[in-house]
Amino acid sequence: MLGANPPPISDYSRTHVYVDLVKQARPFGSASAPWDGKATLGADGWPAGDFGVFLMTAQENISGIAGSYTVSFDGQAIVKPNASNAQIKNQRYNSSSHRTTLEVVLAPGAGQLALSFTQTGAGIKNLQVIRPSYDASNPPLFTRTFIDHVQRFGTLRFMDWLRTNNNPVTSWATRTDPQRMRYNSGRGVPWEHIIALANQTGQHVWINIPVAATDDYVRQLAALFKDTLNASSRIYVEYSNEVWNGQFKQYGSNKALAVEEVKADPNSPLAYDGSQDPNQWAYRRIAKRGKEISDIFRSVFGDAAMMSRVRPVFATQV
Repeated sequence: MLGANPPPISDYSRTHVYVDLVKQARPFGSASAPWDGKATLGADGWPAGDFGVFLMTAQENISGIAGSYTVSFDGQAIVKPNASNAQIKNQRYNSSSHRTTLEVVLAPGAGQLALSFTQTGAGIKNLQVIRPSYDASNPPLFTRTFIDHVQRFGTLRFMDWLRTNNNPVTSWATRTDPQRMRYNSGRGVPWEHIIALANQTGQHVWINIPVAATDDYVRQLAALFKDTLNASSRIYVEYSNEVWNGQFKQYGSNKALAVEEVKADPNSPLAYDGSQDPNQWAYRRIAKRGKEISDIFRSVFGDAAMMSRVRPVFATQV
């Protein structure tokens, strides 16, 4: 079985996943330097004053980049392009909806887009920047180009979408909320978007569980897939990614968890033969945790789904 691996969500990726550019943007920055990540944010994650946003770069002469982007947001602001070959047109404010709309026209050959927002008062919210040729009043989640591109593959592996390497997530509460405005972060995309893509394309999914995810996290994830994924899509379930590889943080996390387990229980199966080698415990824990994750999915999906619809993956270096 092979799984095609889409690249991580980023402002520089030439795989155009989302119709709304905000979802791929960098952290909000200052109005004078949108790329610096220094905007002051409110509790809801939206800027609490003037700010800038770096939406995309490295797109020179890529098809579909030039044209008119529809920008909308709650509140009022002066919007200007920053370090971008673009023009602002037709800015309007609707007092009844408290929403501003405008067009950003990106010139042919332009490779990046950053915007500054000033005179925002307490800040603006619910910013959208919709790509050309999409209905801004009801935009789809994924671009037509992306759907057409990935449709050729039977299975998609979401290791990079999920930012599996060095992923800091532990509990279900700390995962990426689908209501979050941007997914260009170390926590990866929402699980709901993986399910939405599979439901739209009918493809099988290969998912990677964060190295320190709790049993409750795994259980809630399994329930989400059981309740919302179309019945025809298989689920390949892998514990993290390259846990044996010392260049990734999951290597150290897994080793620390293995040491903790043996310390708490000297009779742990990780040391079944009396081994005192933490590196040996760590290798064994990869298989043990994979089995535990498989058992949790079994408890949610039932025995009949295992090894048919739900297919655990054990990976190592050969």
